[in-house]
Amino acid sequence: MTGTTLAALQNKTVFLQLCKGKSIKYSLKKRHYELARNLHNTRQESETVNMKKEMSNKGLYIGTGAGMVLFAISGLLPGSFIGGSIGVSIAANIFGAPLGTSLLPKLIVAISMLLGVLTAGVIFIIGTSSLGWLIGHIIEVARYGGTVENKTVVDRKWNDSVS
Repeated sequence: MTGTTLAALQNKTVFLQLCKGKSIKYSLKKRHYELARNLHNTRQESETVNMKKEMSNKGLYIGTGAGMVLFAISGLLPGSFIGGSIGVSIAANIFGAPLGTSLLPKLIVAISMLLGVLTAGVIFIIGTSSLGWLIGHIIEVARYGGTVENKTVVDRKWNDSVS
């Protein structure tokens, strides 16, 4: 604390700075000072909690982006190929071995190709985003030393100081 702030707190008066250089005089009671101090400490601790969540979210976003790139490079074509071969075998079992030029067998093959591509995309994107979130969570635990469950302690401190 600076000397003027300390002197103002000892006199139990504070000049609050408003916009455009105006200030007002405010009588500071002990209860108000305690509430303001507790509110300030709560905000600092909740900012730490938010930073912890940010690292997990950043890891999640990075993992999702990496999953999309990996899917585009190595998942799109194999997903289509595997889905198409499954669709051909399903259509061959339903309509007979030499597939004709009718619409229904082509529709079964197209839908199974689409499902193969979607399955490959879900596996790549969910797998890498989960891995990215896990790495982000490990980094935040190493950096901040704990889990995000500290928020309940902050709330408990605030409720104890108010009552």
